Amino acid sequence: PTIRMSVGTNGRWGREGDRSLCYQPLLLDEVSEREIGKTVKISALLISYNPFVDIMTIGTKDLNVAVDTSLCISESFWKPGSTIQVLGAIVTESSGGAKRIKARIIRNVEGLDLSLWMKYVKLNNKLLRESFRS
Repeated sequence: PTIRMSVGTNGRWGREGDRSLCYQPLLLDEVSEREIGKTVKISALLISYNPFVDIMTIGTKDLNVAVDTSLCISESFWKPGSTIQVLGAIVTESSGGAKRIKARIIRNVEGLDLSLWMKYVKLNNKLLRESFRS
């Protein structure tokens, strides 16, 4: 059998029709209503983590996003200030409509140069937008 590969709606390669393999690297300020339902990859600083309610907050004091960690293995070693990378879907809460990320994978990426990561994401997303226009 032939497996057909295609570029997903967010520019990542995956099996045709399989959106679970596709993700889009995003910055925290790019999390918006039009991104709901998309699988994203976000790197940021861990602000807080409550394993009892499976909620993590990543970002900065001014800009942060809640992460639902219920699908992930609880890690007690996650400490505020650590650099975290989250792969998951952007969803809305039923009460209030606030956006959060339903994490599938969370990993500690201590040592990642966040400013270089942000440059990469901006350049990558710009390139994807230009390639889809052509």
